[in-house]
Amino acid sequence: PVGDTHQNPHDLVVASIVPPFHAQQQHREMLTLLALTLAPAHVFIRPQSGHATGGYVREVNVRVSAGKDGFTTTKVELDVPKGVTSIVPIQMPGWNTEVTSVALPDGESYSTHGSGSSTERPDKIVFTAKTADDGIVNGNVGVFTFGFWLGCDLYNEAESDSTFNGALTLWWSTKQSLSPVGTLDMAEEDVIDHSLNCGLEGFGSVYANYSPTGPSPCPYIQLYSSPSCSVDDEEGTRFRGALVPPAENMDAVENEQQVIDLVVAETSATFDTLVARIAAVESGVSTNAARIDDNKDNDDKDKDKESDKDAADEAAPATLSATSGTDPADNSAQLAVVGLVVAVLALLNSLANTVYTCKANKERSKRISHPLPPPPAKL
Repeated sequence: PVGDTHQNPHDLVVASIVPPFHAQQQHREMLTLLALTLAPAHVFIRPQSGHATGGYVREVNVRVSAGKDGFTTTKVELDVPKGVTSIVPIQMPGWNTEVTSVALPDGESYSTHGSGSSTERPDKIVFTAKTADDGIVNGNVGVFTFGFWLGCDLYNEAESDSTFNGALTLWWSTKQSLSPVGTLDMAEEDVIDHSLNCGLEGFGSVYANYSPTGPSPCPYIQLYSSPSCSVDDEEGTRFRGALVPPAENMDAVENEQQVIDLVVAETSATFDTLVARIAAVESGVSTNAARIDDNKDNDDKDKDKESDKDAADEAAPATLSATSGTDPADNSAQLAVVGLVVAVLALLNSLANTVYTCKANKERSKRISHPLPPPPAKL
């Protein structure tokens, strides 16, 4: 079972949902090449899930990918959600790190580790390249690391926290600033906004309503209520004004969230590529439609010119054929989209089977370790 303390749950899940090593390696290389050429910029926080409230998260990695041709990433700015009581940055070579604070509303305070309480909270983490050569080149991934303390009272803020896919969620809206290669110049139009769906509620995908030309999905982390927390002498975590009791089985909660985290990591590059492919196909369709409209307009103008009618009739089919959706390249792109969709669905189906099998094995092990007592002896 996933909860077996003698086996790393990551190893168990990965072995169950990915292909053999050589096939996996070829698959990753293909996705990497496609992602470098097609995928838009994204920001992820890893590990994304399994964080206990009221404690110290020793280390998370903020992974910043892509950008645009001819530019490097020279600044990354994260909004710190309420409920994070302090930030412990870990220095990245070639980059400066700054943590800014903001005053809490009157009457509010944070319990801080080792210093009693505070009337301020961390507001932003800003990473800035020291020189132009330290910027993240387009096509590469920059990794920024920090630790943080989580409180037991997570204040209600619409775009900062929510209950998403069944877990307490904190959202870290991010801005990624770009500079022309060889400079540290930053312009407002060269800032990539990673705030789409910040504060998303209920069940769904953070990619809902995503477009490669709009904001990118908002990075987030997911938590569970820890028994180390108490609010107003009651055990639990206060989230959005309600007391959330501690998780009964924290190991199981953490492992279940880690499974979700693994699936997100495995499918994110595929999804980026899929979205970019769809956008390319849609762009081609729009271009073809515009050309067809232009041809129709030209035909209307030439109706009264009988002398040119035959030449226009001969040119129209050729133009329509050249701009129609039957081009082999368009068909290849559409087939690639279908293939990627099938791959994602197959991976998620495999995950569902894995989780179901793990739960069944866990129930079976409980019955074996606690057998029924023997029947009474006959008189």
